[in-house]
Amino acid sequence: MKLPAATRQSLILDAAIRCANRDGLLRVTWNAVALECEVETSDRTVRAYYPRYTALWNAVAGDARFTGDKMGYKPS
Repeated sequence: MKLPAATRQSLILDAAIRCANRDGLLRVTWNAVALECEVETSDRTVRAYYPRYTALWNAVAGDARFTGDKMGYKPS
């Protein structure tokens, strides 16, 4: 299904936030986000929207829904 770019980017960010809240910020990778995404998405698509991991991590850390540790460590 073809989605508008803004919608797909929003879904990708939502998936990244879920990953970060569950596993920690540094565990958020293109592949993990693609697997978590509600719609079928490849890691190449995630990489197209966030070409560097730091861009993806900064987007997640800057969102109010992110409740994890900003340093990326998940407490045991």
